[in-house]
Amino acid sequence: MSSYLNKKIQLKGVFLKVFFSIFFLFSCFALYGFFKIMFFLNTPGSIPGQKIEVAIPPKASFHSVAVYLKDIKAITDVKKFERLAQFKGLTSKMKSGRFVINTGWKPQAILNEIIYGNSVIDKVVIVEGLTWWEIGKLLEKKGFLSFEDFEQVVHDPEFLKKWGIPFSNAEGFLFPDTYLMVRPFRQDFDSAKAIVSRLLENFWTRTRELLSFEVTPKNIRSIKRAIILASIIEKETSVPSERRKISGVYANRLRIVMHVQADPTVAYGLGMDFQGKLRKDHLKDKTNKYNTYTYYGLPPGPICSPSLECIRAALNPEEHKYLYFVSRGDGSHIFSENLKDHNRMVHIYQKSLRKGDTPSLIPGGAKVPIDED
Repeated sequence: MSSYLNKKIQLKGVFLKVFFSIFFLFSCFALYGFFKIMFFLNTPGSIPGQKIEVAIPPKASFHSVAVYLKDIKAITDVKKFERLAQFKGLTSKMKSGRFVINTGWKPQAILNEIIYGNSVIDKVVIVEGLTWWEIGKLLEKKGFLSFEDFEQVVHDPEFLKKWGIPFSNAEGFLFPDTYLMVRPFRQDFDSAKAIVSRLLENFWTRTRELLSFEVTPKNIRSIKRAIILASIIEKETSVPSERRKISGVYANRLRIVMHVQADPTVAYGLGMDFQGKLRKDHLKDKTNKYNTYTYYGLPPGPICSPSLECIRAALNPEEHKYLYFVSRGDGSHIFSENLKDHNRMVHIYQKSLRKGDTPSLIPGGAKVPIDED
């Protein structure tokens, strides 16, 4: 009996030893795993950290994003990052967009940003008076599109017809404003079209009260005149109080069938590669269709994207008898009713100009019509 009890006690002791050994090993593994998890959760991807923009395209898998985060050293372990998201039930809640993270953040902060963070929205400021190619280069520099796609879009006949633009390109209708936009994941013709559409939609929205008529054969001439004239006014003066007065000058010239004689139109007709000052021979160039010194009437199309105020001035010219104006050199202008007075003002305000140049590029714009005799 006693031997039986001894064997039973011995077996029980062995069992307890095995149990505690297994328990100890399991505890060690569990503790090791716990420390590994805690180490991962409290370890930044890299030190020192740096800000990086992470682009998550539509329908991207969580695994592909985790691999990318590991590649840019934002996290240290792909599987552990995936398990963290799975534990919190967030793998299916990831959204597309552009997110700014810091590689010095801990994994939980990275996860929170790509799940709950706000996508990066860029501010693009298109100032008044830019040409279509200047706007295209600006948007290309900001990473929104390629200049080639932009150029193709703004000259696409079907696209222009859709937006009611009565010219061969979208010049004058790319409305100057401050835009908040998300850069596309893929730059192509369609994404460029979407961006240009945003500018054109803004034009028609902002000018609805001024241009309160649809683009029809009956009123298309009025729309064309308003935008062309507004674009010239935009280029000629930076002084708000002069806009309607300059509009009145051009209205007077057009009424008496006088050459419009606007230097900015000549410069525009020389193309996007033109740099520097206009010369006398530029003003005599009959091959330039935008040369309002040699061609009567307004040029074939707008020469920039005008402000709402310039469009308003074009539609409401000031009534006066002025036919000429010349820059003072400070951005403002002197107006004259006849050529004799005008030439006297030219001599007073611009006698320091180098012979052979026109004062067209004096700050604020300048206007020195040529004596046609």
